[in-house]
Amino acid sequence: MIQDQERFLQSIEDTDVTLLPISVEDSIQESLTQDLSNTHLLLLGEVHGVYENPHIIYFLYKQWGFRPLALEWEQDLTETIYSYLRTGDLDFSMIQKSNDGRITSGHFALLKQLQKEGVLDSIVCFHPPVWPSTDNGRDELMAHNILSSFLSENTLVVAGNYHTQRNRIIQGDTILHPMGEYLVKEIPNIPLCNIKYRSGSFYNFEIEDFLTLDDNITQNYLYQEDEIYYLSLGKAHPAIIPHTQSNCST
Repeated sequence: MIQDQERFLQSIEDTDVTLLPISVEDSIQESLTQDLSNTHLLLLGEVHGVYENPHIIYFLYKQWGFRPLALEWEQDLTETIYSYLRTGDLDFSMIQKSNDGRITSGHFALLKQLQKEGVLDSIVCFHPPVWPSTDNGRDELMAHNILSSFLSENTLVVAGNYHTQRNRIIQGDTILHPMGEYLVKEIPNIPLCNIKYRSGSFYNFEIEDFLTLDDNITQNYLYQEDEIYYLSLGKAHPAIIPHTQSNCST
């Protein structure tokens, strides 16, 4: 634990939260701005455990003026985060077992940077501390937790890209209802942005590689297709997470 804690805390200090070079055409900028004026909420679907994910959040904050940030973290971490931002001391015991890539050192560096710039109004941790018995129950509860904290400010909701889907998913005889489906029942036409990782690696219990896409596009850019926004990331790198003996840096 001590080795993990020291490495994680040092990684927070070493992480420089900067704007990724992401190209956005004027038409896309205007389209998402209009969507946000109607809903004040954007769903961002990610693959957990990517170093660049917090930097993408930072880019979206700077580009579209979000204020609250909602994360797929357990609700009982809310006070841990606020205490860290107030004092600079992180209760590592609260996150030490996290190994699925949702929580990374880059996220804590991001929260510090957003607070420093005065643009972080609130943090919503919407994952239930105790998992419900079904996936549908979990996603319904996560949607409820977001809606109960929603204040009609531009809010960025970040979750795994399964949870952010806005339509039901049929798998054989099973019908799954992701969080996004529950949300759009209450707030229609919520825009969705999925991060498309074109190459590289991520950390989800262990380091895994993305399937490299064959279009040889390496630059980062935002585009829209079939009413979904996509942020194309040229190359991903595994993040530093709290609990692992083989943490990797970029």
